[in-house]
Amino acid sequence: MNANYAFESVTTLDTWGRLLYKVDNNVKKAIKLEEKAITLLRSKGYSTRFQDEVVDKMRKGTLLD
Repeated sequence: MNANYAFESVTTLDTWGRLLYKVDNNVKKAIKLEEKAITLLRSKGYSTRFQDEVVDKMRKGTLLD
């Protein structure tokens, strides 16, 4: 069982997404996790600017540049 299933937070979703992107080269799953983090942030009324930038860079393939 993944710890993220027990407690989802923006931090765990972001970290998991970045790891999938960098280590596993699973861009599609990484973006889905970042989008889930964005949804969580919006539901709590927080800014999503940082995660929006991360997703944009993932889509462009420039996150690690």
